[in-house]
Amino acid sequence: MVSPIPIYLIRGPEERFLALFARDPFRGCHVVWREASQEFVDPCHGSRYSAEGIWLEGPSPRNLDGFGVVVTAEGEVRVDVAQFWMGARHP
Repeated sequence: MVSPIPIYLIRGPEERFLALFARDPFRGCHVVWREASQEFVDPCHGSRYSAEGIWLEGPSPRNLDGFGVVVTAEGEVRVDVAQFWMGARHP
């Protein structure tokens, strides 16, 4: 099933999958992936995030939000949008 929720599904540290909400927590702009710098960027307000969704700079109050991910016994990767979590606040 395809979700209308904008999500980036990435393979994170230790071969773990991460499902990151593709909306900036500051004002909800769609974040974009910048291959050259290996980071997510909010083109509306300038916040930048690491490949794992960790805040690097800009006005956003926290890391990118995310969703739970399950890998079935058959190897299928599923994003569980019912398991929403807010990104951690930064100092």
